[in-house]
Amino acid sequence: MQTYSAELIISISIRIIAFIWSIMLLKKIKDWRMSLLTLMLFLMTVQQFLRLYAVKSELPGLIVSILALLAVIFVGKLIIMLRINREELKNLNEKLEHKVEERTAELNKKNLELEEALSQVKTLSGMLPICASCKKIRNDQGYWEQIEQYIGEHSEAVFTHGICPDCVKRLYPDVSLKDIK
Repeated sequence: MQTYSAELIISISIRIIAFIWSIMLLKKIKDWRMSLLTLMLFLMTVQQFLRLYAVKSELPGLIVSILALLAVIFVGKLIIMLRINREELKNLNEKLEHKVEERTAELNKKNLELEEALSQVKTLSGMLPICASCKKIRNDQGYWEQIEQYIGEHSEAVFTHGICPDCVKRLYPDVSLKDIK
């Protein structure tokens, strides 16, 4: 009966543990990188079994086995963290898209309100031809109309009538300004 070194037995045991661990992670992760690592571990384990009959020192194989076990553990954790981060990123992206939709709806509503308010606002702009004597304004059709009528049609202004002190003196010289107030 042939005896084997403790290093060889430990090395094979570690490779078998790493291989089993990689299969468990592969079922959970289902990633091509984990598949590749599992295959590598399987081939290394087979190679170790083949060495049982030819090589006496297995210290290099022991070191490789320990490194393979560590690689399986850490690569598996990294891939799991990557998947978790992808899911978190996906969830955050969905929340962001929802907020963008809400804000877009709010902005559209505000734009409609502003457009409605703007449609109700009438403004006068540009030059208005006005008679130097009677103060009538020439409209877009070329007709002359009272300033009150023109401004009333082209704005929201409402007129009331009164008389200024200069006109009272000119038009009604007999009336005192104290009587008007």
